[in-house]
Amino acid sequence: MNLHNAAQMTEALDFPLLTPVGPRSPLRVDREHRQPSVIPSYSRTLHWVYLGRLTLATAIFLAAVSVWLNADSAATLMASLGFIGALGFTAVSYFWTTTWSRPVSATFLYTQCAFDLLLVTVAVHVTWDGFQSQFAPLYILVIAVSALLVPPAGVPLNAALGIVLYMADAVLAHKVIPDSPLFFQLGLFAAVALTSSLNFGCARAT
Repeated sequence: MNLHNAAQMTEALDFPLLTPVGPRSPLRVDREHRQPSVIPSYSRTLHWVYLGRLTLATAIFLAAVSVWLNADSAATLMASLGFIGALGFTAVSYFWTTTWSRPVSATFLYTQCAFDLLLVTVAVHVTWDGFQSQFAPLYILVIAVSALLVPPAGVPLNAALGIVLYMADAVLAHKVIPDSPLFFQLGLFAAVALTSSLNFGCARAT
C-alpha cells in the first residue's frame, strides 16, 4: 500500500493523516509547549548560597583586619571565627554534594539556612552602631533564599530563628530597649517569611 492509497483510506475514515518521520527527521518538542522552570534547582541555589556566604565572611574579616588595632577584641575574634567557620562549613557542604555525591536531605538544607543566619548574626554584632546594624537586612535575604531550599512550612521556622538571634543580639549583647523600630524589623522578617512560603509553595504546586 502506497502513501496515496493510505491518504484516501484516512480521508474515508475521517482520520487525520500522520506524516511519516524519516530516520533523519528526529522528533522535536515545540518550544511553545515547554514549561520553563520557575524554581531553580537545589544545586544551583546552593552554589549561589556558598558564594554569598563566603563573600559575607570575607567582607567581615577584611573589615575587622582593617581596624584590628582599634577594634574590640571580642568583635575581631568573632569575625575571625566566622570567616574560618564559613570556609570550613562551605568546603564540607560542597564536597558533600559533589565529590562525595551524598543526597541533599532536608536536614542538610536546614543546616545551611541555620548556619547562614548565625553568620548574619555575627555580621550584625560586629557592625552594630548605636541602635542598629546596616547588615540587619541580610536576615531578610537569608529567609527569602531559604524558601528555595526548604519546604514552605519550614520558612517560618527559619524566620523564627532569625528573629530570636537578632532579638537576643540587640537586647542582650547591645542592651537595646525594645521599641517600635526593632519590632518593625521583626515584623518585616515575619512578613517576608510568610510571603516567601506562600509564593514558592504555590510555585511548587503548579
